[in-house]
Amino acid sequence: MERYIDQLVGLSEVFVRAKKDYDADELYDGLPIRMFLGKSGSEFIRNFDVLTDSEITAILQHIEEGMRSEDEDISNSVAVYFWEAAVNISDSYIDNWKKIRNKLHKKSLEYVKVYDAFFGVIEE
Repeated sequence: MERYIDQLVGLSEVFVRAKKDYDADELYDGLPIRMFLGKSGSEFIRNFDVLTDSEITAILQHIEEGMRSEDEDISNSVAVYFWEAAVNISDSYIDNWKKIRNKLHKKSLEYVKVYDAFFGVIEE
């Protein structure tokens, strides 16, 4: 999981800033790493308009790789923390969300649709 998170942080300054909120010695322990993924999902939606096309492509590819990971800790954490946090704030950033949704890879899109169908968060 540590390697996956470090790779995510390397994709954008948005995630570098998000990581600064966590103590470096504690980040890779259970809950903080999941909280970081949640913050990253929220920050991805909030900052979508300042990301370059290449950053967006790389981030979505990395998140999709996490969703497809055979390591269930990674796949579950990306789904539950990154995407659920992103969906939960999407109604406040609906224009960004529409742009993101159109770029989602298959596994991410499937999860987001199921989550939203159950909780009804996204109002367009």
